Amino acid sequence: MQTRNTITISLIVMLTACFALRATAAPKQLAKPLFDDKPGVNWQGLVWYLDDDPNYLFVNSDGDLEWTPKGRHQFVTRIPEQQFSKVGDVVEKYYMFMTDGDHDCEDCLKCPDSCFDNDITCLAGTSDIRVGLYQSIPLKPGSDSYKGFKGYNFRFGPNMMAGPTRWVDCTDEVHKTGMFAKKPVGRGDLQSRNAGLMGRIPGFELKPRKYSYFSVKLQRLSAQSVLLSITLNGRTITYIDNKPKDQAQKIDIFAVSMRNKRPFTRLVLRACEKSKY
Repeated sequence: MQTRNTITISLIVMLTACFALRATAAPKQLAKPLFDDKPGVNWQGLVWYLDDDPNYLFVNSDGDLEWTPKGRHQFVTRIPEQQFSKVGDVVEKYYMFMTDGDHDCEDCLKCPDSCFDNDITCLAGTSDIRVGLYQSIPLKPGSDSYKGFKGYNFRFGPNMMAGPTRWVDCTDEVHKTGMFAKKPVGRGDLQSRNAGLMGRIPGFELKPRKYSYFSVKLQRLSAQSVLLSITLNGRTITYIDNKPKDQAQKIDIFAVSMRNKRPFTRLVLRACEKSKY
């Protein structure tokens, strides 16, 4: 029996194909919208809300959900509720995933006279993109607080170099490729603060403008243990949380955000259907 949190890193050969879905008609609504008083984007039967200029989140000409990323902003949707209290329960969200942005820094670890802050493949800040799965509580009208929500987020650099996973530059600023995190139930933000941090996630080294199968997954191992996994660019990183405090018992929220003001120009989610060989 495990007595402490552990992190496992593995590179896998993907045996899962993800075929793009192209809707010929508007799908039926799959979940009640999270907000009644905010404009949202309808995509794949869900209503997606951006906490900034709504023009930055839209359905593009390919029928994909596209976001123009801005630092400290996020978009969120309510998904069909899935139970997560019994051993063997699994919650997974998957898409084809693509990000693009500036990437012309010749030496990501050069300091001073550095350029790493201006390149999405370089290690900089405290991870680039954050994706989370949460259990909601009823929101008060007009409220932007997520206090009382439970769940996990995955903080990762999709295009970032794999390592070092932690680097202290010549000005003593600390940079990390990414981490798993569990949302403290008492916090009002979903995933913007560096709270509830657990194991590290190396950069995934996905080439800019390249689409890749992407998945975030939770599996209930026991009443106290949850297996977290994130897959991108043919790599899967896993972590086991053995601390039952603040563990969700159901999942009905999916969120995406960017913590720092990194030079991303696009983040695209493409709906797909898995087929295993």
